[in-house]
Amino acid sequence: MFIIVVFISFLYGNNLFADSEVRGKYRLRSDDGDIRNQYRLDFRYKHEFGSNSCVSLNARLVTGDAFVSDYNTIGDNEKISLRNLYFDVKCLVDKSIQVGAIPADNLTPLDIKTAGWIDGMRIKINMGDILDEVSLTVGSLSPEEDLNAFERLNQEIEEYVRLTLKKKINEKLQVALGLTRFKSEETITAIATYSLEEFNPIIDEIKVYTALGKEQRYYSGIEVVKNINQYKIAIGHVDSNDHPFPGDNFYGKEKTYYISLSKRITDRLVFGIRAKKDSEENRLEATVEYRY
Repeated sequence: MFIIVVFISFLYGNNLFADSEVRGKYRLRSDDGDIRNQYRLDFRYKHEFGSNSCVSLNARLVTGDAFVSDYNTIGDNEKISLRNLYFDVKCLVDKSIQVGAIPADNLTPLDIKTAGWIDGMRIKINMGDILDEVSLTVGSLSPEEDLNAFERLNQEIEEYVRLTLKKKINEKLQVALGLTRFKSEETITAIATYSLEEFNPIIDEIKVYTALGKEQRYYSGIEVVKNINQYKIAIGHVDSNDHPFPGDNFYGKEKTYYISLSKRITDRLVFGIRAKKDSEENRLEATVEYRY
């Protein structure tokens, strides 16, 4: 499968895949000695209906065998699926509409995995000085069902509705709030990002986030970021009781401590490494990402 997809990409180039990505990943899970060599392929295609058209057709072909996974382990159940297929309409200056198998909307590290999808519609509105962005997503989320967009049409689904509000308070502070209904449960997700770059030599940025249900706090977390030349360092802590949405399994339950380091080698090539410790496992991941 890996060789076939790479060959198609080389054969058609940017005429077939408008924004394609190849990312390799090596993972060591020290709790049980599980060592995996993995790769990720993410092909994105965008077709505009005319040079001045405000309507485009978008498709995304991604590896992985689950909603929360976009990596294939070499030699073990290698898959690639058409996860997203949707129309993007931007005919009005301050509004846009996406219809179809649209990308998942993610606010925090523990929110819905961006490798997934929402089958439905999203409307985005720029409200100027009041709010930078208001978006309403209505559709279905079926993380346990088939990964291919066409084959999900006749399968059991779960209703998904999210209202997202984003606001840049000033040059340093940005906030976002998500009100979500999924599996007949309501969740409030909030994140605040504050820039300390001008007056703190150690920390450039701090992020604080949480997700609350009617009867429990799902999780809360904090992350501090420092940029040094081409390097980005992030250190964080997450206290999680549960995950209300299918998200990144890097963040385990209860208390998780993590650190990540990434370096942009060129405009197309990025190297990264991250490690975590929680009550269930210790994990080390190293990635090399190339975009073309």
